[in-house]
Amino acid sequence: MIYNIKIIAFFLTHVMKLKPNYMLKHGVAALLQTAITLLLVFLPSVAISALSNETSEAALLQVVIFLAVLFVLRLLYIQLMKTLRVEKEVVQGMLYDKISNDLLETPYAQMENPDFLEQIHLGISPIEQLNVVGALALSIPKLLQSILVIFSVSFIVFEYDWLLILVILAVLLVNYMVNKLIVKMEMKDTKDSLKQNKEYWYYLSNYRNPQLAKDIRVYQMQPFLLKKLQEVFDVFLQSGYRLYGARNIRELVAKVMNVGLMIFMYVFLLYRSMQQDLAPEQLILIVNASLSLYASLNVLQTEYLQTYAQVVYLEEYKKLYDQIAAYTPKGDEVFDEPITSIVFDDVHFSYPGSDVEVLKGLSFSIEDKQTISLVGRNGSGKSTIIKLLSRLFEPTSGRILVNGKDIQSLDYDCYLKQLAIIFQDFRMFHYSIKENVTFSEVDEERLQFALHEADFEKELVKFSRGVDTACAKDMDADGVNLSKGQEQKLAIARSIYKQGSLMILDEPTASLDPLAEQEVFNHFKNITDTKLSIMISHRLSSCRSSDRIILIEDGIVKEDGSHDTLMNQNGVYATMYTLQGSKYQES
Repeated sequence: MIYNIKIIAFFLTHVMKLKPNYMLKHGVAALLQTAITLLLVFLPSVAISALSNETSEAALLQVVIFLAVLFVLRLLYIQLMKTLRVEKEVVQGMLYDKISNDLLETPYAQMENPDFLEQIHLGISPIEQLNVVGALALSIPKLLQSILVIFSVSFIVFEYDWLLILVILAVLLVNYMVNKLIVKMEMKDTKDSLKQNKEYWYYLSNYRNPQLAKDIRVYQMQPFLLKKLQEVFDVFLQSGYRLYGARNIRELVAKVMNVGLMIFMYVFLLYRSMQQDLAPEQLILIVNASLSLYASLNVLQTEYLQTYAQVVYLEEYKKLYDQIAAYTPKGDEVFDEPITSIVFDDVHFSYPGSDVEVLKGLSFSIEDKQTISLVGRNGSGKSTIIKLLSRLFEPTSGRILVNGKDIQSLDYDCYLKQLAIIFQDFRMFHYSIKENVTFSEVDEERLQFALHEADFEKELVKFSRGVDTACAKDMDADGVNLSKGQEQKLAIARSIYKQGSLMILDEPTASLDPLAEQEVFNHFKNITDTKLSIMISHRLSSCRSSDRIILIEDGIVKEDGSHDTLMNQNGVYATMYTLQGSKYQES
């Protein structure tokens, strides 16, 4: 119970930080509804009393006042609930934005962790799919309202006959046991469906993904995709039938118990009233009080179970935030100087969840204004070096130094400002060309320079809206679908625009033809003459102009030197270069 309260308090704290008066308004709504319920309990009795006493103007005035207050309270309640329905959507959107922003600050290493990715799905689902915000915001005030009404009317019923309370509690106990079984079943099915829902939306997204459209048609995958989608959908249907059947049983039991209780209450109260010679207004008051007591106790047990269910879902939300909060950014040393040297000192590294070492005591150093090419077979650890240098991952052991300082000790944001990186699996966003290059305030002169140096200027003349052309058609009908080569040039322009003191390019020209590649490299050489740069390329011909070539094999430096030096050594690099050159000539 205490744990559940902590989960609710955790969630409400988040809500109140975003919208401080949201839950307060729900509390006011609960008080208004409580007052309305109590007025409806007493009003018929007061009205009958006034009608039976024709000479009592005060009694009639009392009825008019009751009705006026009831009308005002009801009007206020309706207007407040309209406001809260709108605010619920706002709060839900704010919570979704908050968790999305927090995830953007989460270390990249977490984003490659399957367990964390699963927790993201489970943690966001209460906000995105299960409407926990609305359900909990309504359940808590209803609990408060029902407790207030129970406290107010139970004295009336108890004073009349305590046996009636026992009968009401007995009926509610049966309803509670049935509801509890149904809620547990719903929770289990909902948790299962959350995992299946991820599969369902993935399969459905395949139909409208333009990047998959060609493969789907050429390989005639439509029946295969339909089968996958249908399999998941069938599981949803089975779960739905199971839940609907259980809910129908719950409603049937509740209706039977309610009707039985109503018949008993009316017969019992009529019998007692004849025994005790109750006035009509007293009988009506007791009947209304008994009905309100039963209804409020029923709301109490129903909302308690609903709150319990929401807490189970919110537990996943809290787990996600606990994992996000567990990360404490390392390094606080301000670093605003150009990077002039890099040292890898006995660096070992294994990816999270794997015992296989990718780097096995890697050591090398790079001096200022050198252009370095990292080469090696697939899986040798080249791209891993870039990920470690950009602090997407931390070394398992060993150190990486820039300008003699351990990069883990440096302020992360300051350090990143010095890096301009093109990753092998870079992405273009569905924004304009300008936004894809700048991502911030636009410096038109820098933008034009970056596009020129990346050899993208001649591409712009093909687009009617120039740099304002969207890089996709799904967000803008006038957008364009760039070729892979065009995207690669734009990625190069992005790195040039950033003006980092260290340029890192992972396969920067893989999608360019040889002539375009040579033109880009000529521009690239001019830019990097005054700064340190690292390039990974499988086209070994592009490495010839580098100051040094470092060949990585089995997680260590196997060969290190200029192109001519490594060719004279007649080692792994010379073999790869000769083989690649002969294949190119044959083709």
